[in-house]
Amino acid sequence: MLKVRPRKIPLADNSHSYLEISNIPIYIVDQKHNEVFYYWQNSNIRDATLLHIDAHADMATLFPFEEEIDQEYYKKLSIGDFIAAGIHYDLISSVYWLNPF
Repeated sequence: MLKVRPRKIPLADNSHSYLEISNIPIYIVDQKHNEVFYYWQNSNIRDATLLHIDAHADMATLFPFEEEIDQEYYKKLSIGDFIAAGIHYDLISSVYWLNPF
């Protein structure tokens, strides 16, 4: 049986919904996609698999590169490049993109 547990884990601006299905975290972020980088960076996520459901890939390869990133780095990202930055900084290792349209 699948266990579904709603739980609140804040992103930078609290603009998300979260639930857990059989210990798999599910985040629904409909605006300011780049703010999930803040959560990835501050939750010790490393080499995660991302299921990205969006009409746009959000994987532009021209993102702001920095040798070391600080707590404000996510503010430099846009909704079009945050996934590429997550991959570059080893937060995300695999991306599955589903275009719902």
